[in-house]
Amino acid sequence: MKFKSLLIWPLALISLGAANHSTPAPTHGVEVLSQVSHELNQIAKHATPAVVSITSVHSPLMPAAPLGNPGGVPPEFAEQFALGLGSGVIIRSDGLILTNLHVVQNADKITIVFDDNRKAAAHLRGGDSKTDLAVLQLDHPPQNPLPTLSFGNSAQLNVGDWIIAVGSPFGLNHTVTSGIISAVGRGQLGMLDIEDFIQTDAPINPGNSGGPLLNSHGEIIGINTAIFSQTGGFTGVGLAIPSQIARQVFDGIVQHGHVVRGWIGVIAQDLDSQLAEYFKAPSPDGALISQVQNRGPASKAKLRSGDVVTHFGNQAVHSANQLKSLVANAPVSKEIRVSICRNGKTFQVPIYVQEQVEAKSDLSNQKAGQAAHVAQRPATHGNLGIAVQDLTPELAKLLKASPYTGAIVAEVQPGSPAFDVGLSVGDVIVSANQSEVHNAKELSELFDQMKKDEIAVLYVQKSPDEKVFVPMKRVK
Repeated sequence: MKFKSLLIWPLALISLGAANHSTPAPTHGVEVLSQVSHELNQIAKHATPAVVSITSVHSPLMPAAPLGNPGGVPPEFAEQFALGLGSGVIIRSDGLILTNLHVVQNADKITIVFDDNRKAAAHLRGGDSKTDLAVLQLDHPPQNPLPTLSFGNSAQLNVGDWIIAVGSPFGLNHTVTSGIISAVGRGQLGMLDIEDFIQTDAPINPGNSGGPLLNSHGEIIGINTAIFSQTGGFTGVGLAIPSQIARQVFDGIVQHGHVVRGWIGVIAQDLDSQLAEYFKAPSPDGALISQVQNRGPASKAKLRSGDVVTHFGNQAVHSANQLKSLVANAPVSKEIRVSICRNGKTFQVPIYVQEQVEAKSDLSNQKAGQAAHVAQRPATHGNLGIAVQDLTPELAKLLKASPYTGAIVAEVQPGSPAFDVGLSVGDVIVSANQSEVHNAKELSELFDQMKKDEIAVLYVQKSPDEKVFVPMKRVK
């Protein structure tokens, strides 16, 4: 009933306006609705022929048992079974299709279903795990040019813009839904390495993955990728990869076989007001460098942890996620001037951008707490809600940390200051207030000397490849 009242409300508003105008308002309202409906029809007619359904399957696990043979695997279980069901959009008329990598990854057979129910076999031309995008190519060139959709400019999107999503939710081919842009620049969701999502309320469900998100001109401004849901169905929050990223990935795979991205060898984190004040940054805008990788471009340019990046080239930097995107999209083998704030002073340094090399998976990249054994009773600091102990050589080796340096977090009390700033068991505190911590005793003495409302900025190693600055305030 509540949904009906929301639909009736705009019509009631139009009716109220009729009393104050000589021309009946409902007529004008109907004309507007008819015009909007006509535009949506035109976009849908233009888009649906270029949107495909995709099914990916595995080959049989075992051969079927011969007829009459009681042994072996029954034929019904030996048949191929579906691995993925999703959508895609034709970008090039000779049969190049853009979709999500998770729809087709590790598939032995990929089938494309066109809007007229024709089917065609395809193979993976290339994929990009950092963005969950993939390019498919038809196994046989089409007899006639295929209908295509072109990329729009996702950088020009505004919250509130009308959009249309096309795809195959739950296998229902060429379903069209509409909504608005709810937000742009969604990141740090822990879903992908590169995150700059468009958020929409247009209904997106399983099977929509890889389908296009279109603007009012029928251009691709996003590739539908994920939803936030506790039930598996749509709950009002859909996420799409912006067309600017999708175009870069498509062009990179087609031209080079992979995506060429920039790299300068830094890991950064967001600033907050406490970290900005501690590092004497002009504002919480910017990206705080937490790690500088050895022998990388940033290391050669003498950057160091604790520096704040305020500009990358001509672009102002507002967050760590934005800096990651700017670096990835920077031209390789070219010099970029980067603005740095260090100890309250701002200066520029030239950095030579190199091509990013895909990092190999490291099975040791885990929290020390997963393998830690408390050999002694740690000292607990009640006001901060944290207990620490010395870092043993075994844990130091696991974390690839300096032996006998640092203190490992052995306990964190729920609801405490340590808990609130995200410290957890297994974290290693490497330094405090930019002074190296050699053992748990040194850190305990610092904690004991802290006064009420005093802030200690800790440099924390959370895994072999992750170090962050953490401000912790004593509240009692």
